[in-house]
Amino acid sequence: MAENKNGLHFAWFTLAGGTGGIFYAQSHDDGQSFTPRQNISSLASARHPQMAVFESGDLAIAWDDVTGWGDAAQSRIGVQRRDADGKVLDTNYFGTKTGVFSFPVIQAVGPQTLLLAYTDSQKGSSSVKCLRKRWPAK
Repeated sequence: MAENKNGLHFAWFTLAGGTGGIFYAQSHDDGQSFTPRQNISSLASARHPQMAVFESGDLAIAWDDVTGWGDAAQSRIGVQRRDADGKVLDTNYFGTKTGVFSFPVIQAVGPQTLLLAYTDSQKGSSSVKCLRKRWPAK
């Protein structure tokens, strides 16, 4: 959950109703009513959504998921940027086929800069990785 000048914003995981994945909604009246939910990731493997607000009021949402099966499986972190009113601006992924990327944590640290930490599990050992993602100024 996050708040900016346009209201409250929510991202969550569910498997309810046969439509699993990560979803987004917002409220302009402090949670009295909500916009219809929007699908961020329809993969049933999508989990652990996190949300942050940039100084500009834009939003970032991060999560982890797995695409493909067997040898084609890829663990990845998704990062979606939305404008201050919740409109999708872009979605980026980075992943690995040799281990598991999971449990993203994000923090906005500038007008369009995001710090992202996540767990990288490779061959029986885990470490925390961190990266900085910058988007061009508006």
